[in-house]
Amino acid sequence: MVFWSLAVQSIKFVSWLNFSEMGGSIFPDCWFSQAVISNNASKDIVWKEIVKHKIDKQASLLEHHKHFEEAMLLRSYIDQVEEGDSTNREGFAAKVFFNALFGSDFARSDLSRNSECNACLDYGYSVLLAMVAKEVSAAGYELALGIHHRGTTNPYNLACDVMEPFRPIVDNIVVKAFDGVLSQEMKQCFWGLGNIEVYYGGIKSYLASSIGGYARDICRCMNEGGGLPMIYDCVW
Repeated sequence: MVFWSLAVQSIKFVSWLNFSEMGGSIFPDCWFSQAVISNNASKDIVWKEIVKHKIDKQASLLEHHKHFEEAMLLRSYIDQVEEGDSTNREGFAAKVFFNALFGSDFARSDLSRNSECNACLDYGYSVLLAMVAKEVSAAGYELALGIHHRGTTNPYNLACDVMEPFRPIVDNIVVKAFDGVLSQEMKQCFWGLGNIEVYYGGIKSYLASSIGGYARDICRCMNEGGGLPMIYDCVW
């Protein structure tokens, strides 16, 4: 059984999950820990690293599709990311990224102009979020306790944090397969998302496994401090 102990918002707390004492568990030998630090500065440091990872993968995808000028601009943003992304480099990078991939008139915020393409992206992100939530939960972490996403009505805050650097994988699928409509064939392109092969820590693995590893790395950094290592390499 899991016991949560929370005193006040300013106190760091750790929840321990001992699956080895739960007979028949699919995690017979694993102890998992999660530290959620209410100190905003600590969360801001980790969020800075997550944003840098996301922009790096966006730049990598742009390079793959030969948008070299835009990729170079995104890489310049990486060194400009502040704690908590206070200067919104993520937002600036997103505008450059989506305009390069889908055209200068494309906007994620204007669903009326790009409804079908945005619908495809949203569908893919939903599949990704579900997979991330499953892997993060299976790794023993409480999904509602996020780092940057902290909505009181969002039960998937931590999954929303963890998924950010993996979004370009969905974007790449849309770039390659989108034919103007969110068709059944288009949806099927996302169903094998978890089986995409990536390199995590230099080791070849499936995307689903890498997501669980990234979640553990994030929580380790919040427990122990230090930097968050670059997450994955993908053969686009």
